Amino acid sequence: MAKLGKKIKWGIVIGVVVLAAAGITYKIVKKEPIIVQVDKVKHQDVVAKVTASGRVRASIQVEISARIPAEILYLGVQEGDYVDKGKLLVELDNTRYVASKDQAGASVLAAQASERQANASFLKAASDYERMKTLYAKKLVSDSEFEQAQTAFNVAKSIHEGAMNQGGQALAALKLSQDDLSKTTIRAPMSGTVTKVNKEVGEIVIGTQLTKDVIMVISDLSSIEVEVEVDENDVVKLDLGDIAEVSVDAIPNQKFGGKVIQIGKSAQIKGLGTQEETTDFLVKVLLEGDTSKLLPGMSATADIIIDTKPNALVVPIPCVTMRLPPGQTKSAVSVNTKSKTADEKLREMLFVKKNDIVKMVQVKTGLMGETVVEIDGPVKEGDDVVCGDYKTLNKVLKDGDLVKVNKEESKQSQEKK
Repeated sequence: MAKLGKKIKWGIVIGVVVLAAAGITYKIVKKEPIIVQVDKVKHQDVVAKVTASGRVRASIQVEISARIPAEILYLGVQEGDYVDKGKLLVELDNTRYVASKDQAGASVLAAQASERQANASFLKAASDYERMKTLYAKKLVSDSEFEQAQTAFNVAKSIHEGAMNQGGQALAALKLSQDDLSKTTIRAPMSGTVTKVNKEVGEIVIGTQLTKDVIMVISDLSSIEVEVEVDENDVVKLDLGDIAEVSVDAIPNQKFGGKVIQIGKSAQIKGLGTQEETTDFLVKVLLEGDTSKLLPGMSATADIIIDTKPNALVVPIPCVTMRLPPGQTKSAVSVNTKSKTADEKLREMLFVKKNDIVKMVQVKTGLMGETVVEIDGPVKEGDDVVCGDYKTLNKVLKDGDLVKVNKEESKQSQEKK
């Protein structure tokens, strides 16, 4: 009976062990699959773009400024008016400038009279001096008489030269006063549309030769461009002549074609020394087609095409993750070296789904479009690849994991593309 009891006891122990092992196996077999979103590897054209925002402006625009201080007496245009070259735009108070011109004119007349008188005196002194030289050579006049004639000649010559200089200065002053007077009348330097008026009749303009006080702006609206601010990391990708597609906020249902005509060489730095510091470069895109609805100052966004690749093998951008190669974990990184070896670096990876099991494969990305990226690796068109969610793809999922597709979210993701 004792032996039988021992046999029963060991039988129970063995049974418990077997049942426990069976339970573990059951759990492994019944392991819950990881819910993922998938998309397809496919062929399509890839278009890489640089996107930047800015404003519409006329390719040619002129600021009409006063170059003298004066009161505006007449303003002949309003915003939106079309003007022909030479049209009278502004008249300034010219009272003081007329008086200045008249005074300068009188000074010229006085200087001319003085010059004539000095010239006559000089001619007489020159004649007397020549006669004295002849008589002196014949010993017919004394040294003092000759020296006196010579001195009188030199004095008359200096007075004549001074009178001529004063006459030139008077003429120059007259020209300046005439120029100032002419600036009291402002005419259109080009044909175009008045796109801005900053002043009204009765206002004082304070323009000088070195500063400008803009009265209005005239623009040639037959040639329209968009000036956008491009980030320093993107501007190096641009070339003159690059094709662009422009959207204008005020006209949401229309796209405008264009091309890059100018790439700025001077940085536009904002928020210098702060966390919000940005460095941009101004890029001009000349628009093509019917731009009659566009007005300077409208907000716009330009998508500038920098490269294209037809019929490339692509996946959605979110499908590509940076992971360690299969079988390698962070704990596998050598603790005996301070720097990571090539095998310990993160690589570009895809999770390819086949029969509800995922395999992690290394790929190389190429041209990146708005939603897809070109890839080169052991995948083919039609393969299912995991695209989300973010945490699952980038941290949770491992090579060989069992997965289940969230069909609804995967469908929505594909419809967006």
